[in-house]
Amino acid sequence: MHLPWQGTRLTRETRRHGAGPASKAVGELHELLALGLDEAERALAVAELGMEVDPPAPYSPGAWLALVAQRLG
Repeated sequence: MHLPWQGTRLTRETRRHGAGPASKAVGELHELLALGLDEAERALAVAELGMEVDPPAPYSPGAWLALVAQRLG
């Protein structure tokens, strides 16, 4: 099964936010959110990215990713 984010180079946002690790993560989160995935696909994406626990209540995977991007950015 091909997933929408597989093979996507997450570089445009990374360049915009700088080169540090936090900036790179923010850029990649913004690009992931911009892919237009539904919540099930976002849950699968965060699992593939290594998240081993569910997002904290009351957040959905997409809402949690947006919050993390906002706080890091």
